Amino acid sequence: MNALVYLLIFCVLGGTGTAGVLVGLPRWQEYRKKKESSQNTSDNSGISSDVQQLDNNSFGASDSISSEAEEYSNTREAYDGIAEEAGYEEARDKAAEYAEAADEEAGNYAVNVESLQMQSGTGTAADEASVSSESSQADAPLTARVLSAPPNISFEGLIDIPVIAVSASSTINQSDVDNSPNVLFDKIDSTSWQEGVPGYGIGETVSFSLDNQYDVRFMTFKLGNWKNSNYYYGNGIPRTMTIILGDFSGQATFSNAWEEQWVEFSQPVLANAARIVIDDVYTGTTWDDTCISEIHVYGYETGNEYM
Repeated sequence: MNALVYLLIFCVLGGTGTAGVLVGLPRWQEYRKKKESSQNTSDNSGISSDVQQLDNNSFGASDSISSEAEEYSNTREAYDGIAEEAGYEEARDKAAEYAEAADEEAGNYAVNVESLQMQSGTGTAADEASVSSESSQADAPLTARVLSAPPNISFEGLIDIPVIAVSASSTINQSDVDNSPNVLFDKIDSTSWQEGVPGYGIGETVSFSLDNQYDVRFMTFKLGNWKNSNYYYGNGIPRTMTIILGDFSGQATFSNAWEEQWVEFSQPVLANAARIVIDDVYTGTTWDDTCISEIHVYGYETGNEYM
């Protein structure tokens, strides 16, 4: 019903004529106020319900995010703990290794000193230290290193040891050119041994015998074909070779610089023969033949003092 119908009803109820209107109009106005108040209350109730629902959703999302953040934090702390523990574990292992090695060295020193005292009955601390040092040097692993220049030592008593026999696993055959391994020891740079297998001669060997037994201290190599630059860069040059000399067997890596290279042994090697094996090469620009021009062996007569 519209407002006019409600007004007529209240007028009729209030009576006919002017009196009815005077009575019915206030009642109608009171009814309108109550209706508007009721509508406002209903609307506010709906809004409050919507706000409450939004609040609930917001709190739910916030709780979910907080839960996920806490889970991520716990996971990261767990991983950090694992990494930290692993690092500590590795450090402990290293420390244990060093401690064990130190104990072993200390034990060796004690045995050496005790042995010296038993043999001599007397001796100064300097004597004991000297014997211990010599013993440690003898027990140290035998190593070698490659030098690009002669070592800065006294060469007094050092001998360029004669080679009396030499052989190779293969040799290239060229007319009017001697490429045999004999030229490795002829002290002529323009001659060279060249391997004779297809490819760059990986695994090919040169073996030679000395004229006696020596304490070998150095070997020198002029690697490649030193006849001229065309042959030097055109042919293969040994990069890595295995050297077998007395009790020593090890691999040496050389540069491709056009210079004599020295192999220094950490201590003299008692030997009367040697063998070298080509393990790797610098490839040539023209040919696949690997060459060596010169080899020298330096050492001391056995039993002589050396520096």
